[in-house]
Amino acid sequence: MSISVKSLLVVLLICCAFSCSKNEDDQPAPIAIEEPQPEPEPLPDARPIIDVYAMGMKSDGIKDIAKIWKNGIAASLNNGANNATATSVYVAEEDVYIGGYENNGTTNRATIWKNGVKTPTKRWIKGSVSFICFRFRSYSLCGWHGGFSNY
Repeated sequence: MSISVKSLLVVLLICCAFSCSKNEDDQPAPIAIEEPQPEPEPLPDARPIIDVYAMGMKSDGIKDIAKIWKNGIAASLNNGANNATATSVYVAEEDVYIGGYENNGTTNRATIWKNGVKTPTKRWIKGSVSFICFRFRSYSLCGWHGGFSNY
């Protein structure tokens, strides 16, 4: 009986060995199914367009010329005949208001430039505009006039 048990075990091992093998050729080839995908919607530009303004003056070696820089591009506000400096800026929709002063040869005169066009202030003969703001389609100035601070 020990031979028959041994024979049976050998036969079982051989059957198990051959029955567990896997043949790759017997597998069906996968079928690719392409479904049309909708085009992704473009993402809106999350960054708003922001203009950056800076103001001041630049000397030509003789006179100080008031300047405004928009996104790094400079524009002169005066012709250089007199010293001038831009000290504040306010943007109201499409209009750009720049405050500062221009020297008339003897004294500094508070000046406003609207879109680059000079508009001397009517009440401030001596002085400088330090800050300009807008409210109800009219601007307000802060600065000094005749040696005194004005708001």
